[in-house]
Parts: sequence; C-alpha cells; structure tokens
Amino acid sequence: MKTFLEAISQVEPSVPYLQLEPPYVTGLCEGEASFTYGRQGDGLRLRFAVKLHESDQALIFALKTFFGVGGVYRTGTAWQYVVTDTYELSRLATHFDAYPLKGSKGEVYRIWRKMLRLKLSNEALNWAEMQSLALQLSAMALKGRRKPENG
Repeated sequence: MKTFLEAISQVEPSVPYLQLEPPYVTGLCEGEASFTYGRQGDGLRLRFAVKLHESDQALIFALKTFFGVGGVYRTGTAWQYVVTDTYELSRLATHFDAYPLKGSKGEVYRIWRKMLRLKLSNEALNWAEMQSLALQLSAMALKGRRKPENG
C-alpha cells in the first residue's frame, strides 16, 4: 500500500502534507460535503463528495488520507474527493456518528445514513423505504436553492 506522500507525488509533487483532526473534518464537511445518491440500474448508489478549489489541493488529499478510502479527482479548477463504495461509506459514517454534523447538513446526513443502513443490512433491501428516503434527501437538497426567475 502506498503512503500518502507516494500517492500524491504521482499527481502533484509539491503538495504539502496536512494532518487533520476529527472535529475539523466534521466542520469542513458541514460546509463543503455532499451526501447524495444516484440511480444505478434498478437501485440507488450512495455518494459522499467534497469539492474544493485547486488552491486547497493539499486539504483534499489530507481528507482522503484521513478517511483512508475513496478517490481524488481533478475537475477544472477544483479537486474533488469522492466515495461511492457502500462499505467504504460505512467508514465515513463511523466518523460522522462519533463527530456529528450540527447544522442543516446534519439532517441531510441522518437521512443519508438511514439509506446506508438499509444498503448494509443483511435483510432484503426494502425498496419502498429506500425510495421514500431518497425523496426526502432530494427535498432537503432543494431547500434553499433559488427558483428560476420567470422571463
């Protein structure tokens, strides 16, 4: 397994190493993370992402190192940390269960967390419940967005 410095040297050799503390990670995610899902065939795929400006490259790689899962991608003038694997997402959930989100993102996380529990359960996936939670999560994502102006 590659170390953090070995991994980032392949992407950008000038990235300094940052060590993050759990409360800081929760605060960063309160402002910058998204807990979402996407359609995948007949099911739903959960997704966690943090997108930061290119000047915060070291921070995005430090976040990946902190969680130890997921991937980092360059998108235009930004870096994005993304986790989609269900079992890797459970590692993130362990952190947010121990260091809870306190603002409005906390409610989004609670719905997303219920969806993750359903996916991780050994029982047959309750599709109706998953759909209901997905609708709740979508409604939360729409709160606060401006409606398009007429004309």
